[in-house]
Amino acid sequence: MLLTRSGWLTAILGGAVMLAGRVLGQLEFLLLGAGILGLVVFAFLRVWTTRLKLAVARQVTPSRVHAGSPARVDLRILNQSRRPTPVLRLNDAVSGTRGANLLLAPLGTGERTKVAYRLPTDRRGRLAIGPLRIRLTDPFGLASIDLEGAGKTEITVFPRVDRILPLHRTTGQDPHSDAVHANSLGRSGDEFYALRQYQVGDSLRRVHWPSTARHDELMIRQDELPWQGRVTVILDVNPLAYGSNSESFEKAVSAAASIIAAAISRGDHARLVTTAGHDFAMATTRGELDRHLEALALVEQTTATSFEHLGEVLRGGFDGALAVLTAGTGSNIDPGGRLRARFGSVTTVVFPGPNGTLPSVATPDVVPVPPGSPFDQVWAHSRQGKWRGAGV
Repeated sequence: MLLTRSGWLTAILGGAVMLAGRVLGQLEFLLLGAGILGLVVFAFLRVWTTRLKLAVARQVTPSRVHAGSPARVDLRILNQSRRPTPVLRLNDAVSGTRGANLLLAPLGTGERTKVAYRLPTDRRGRLAIGPLRIRLTDPFGLASIDLEGAGKTEITVFPRVDRILPLHRTTGQDPHSDAVHANSLGRSGDEFYALRQYQVGDSLRRVHWPSTARHDELMIRQDELPWQGRVTVILDVNPLAYGSNSESFEKAVSAAASIIAAAISRGDHARLVTTAGHDFAMATTRGELDRHLEALALVEQTTATSFEHLGEVLRGGFDGALAVLTAGTGSNIDPGGRLRARFGSVTTVVFPGPNGTLPSVATPDVVPVPPGSPFDQVWAHSRQGKWRGAGV
């Protein structure tokens, strides 16, 4: 609790007037100064004796927020005091901004109200909301006290996700087993398909114990139909590729999120890898998709990147489709073309690098995104011929 700036100035004025009255021997000045100081004391006591008893709940809508999409915060307030509240000023801190400033009209005993404000979602990342400060002031604005109405809330603003066609499924090994795709399978999901070696994360309930004893290592029974494709997305986070073009990096992050979301929506397995060596493993469900989106929401550029480090992360002979998202000429990720020998197909999406550089030739395997062009439209245009009759 403290006097406001106006309160201090008023108190100083009252003291000066009283001093002038005493020096000049003017009773009127003494009375005027005393009246001014009395007003400050009244304001101070008014704030001091007012007791607020408010119940505040904060809710962010929607619960999953993507960059560029509308989002709002609803504050539900209940007056639990036996007295009506005065006019209150609310300030809910929001990281990167001055916060939301709101005026709350007086609430009667037991009265409820709701106030709302919009969140800034133009950028991906972590957004901290709160604490909510409730400022109580006197009618003259001379004294005030700040109370905490609600604690902190953190939300993650996911990258923008465009609805695009997923990458084409490639032929080759099934992502769940070491057996090659069968030519025909029954439609039942519990039909025996193959045996494979145990992988971290497999349920022990699916261990085939006779084969385990025969091979002296854990063997997993493959029962479900192997119709899931496999998609690996490599995001270049080297700032040398993008230069000062931060917009290109943000578009690359959004494109990575869009490709992964399209794959999972089709029922495929999607893996996110960055050139800094971060591997976020395979995702197949909506919850696992959120894990990838959260990682992309927080990813940053770093110079701690190298192709050798990336090759170590990808060691293990992964099949399926590969999408590489980078900037510049698109040759900084895989200079020797070694990734192409490990995947069924490789698609490189290239965004403008330093000085707006882009590959000179556009092919179905290289998709340059010109400055100012929406990624989803460029992707759709590049996929038209390749996807026609692909059977996806």
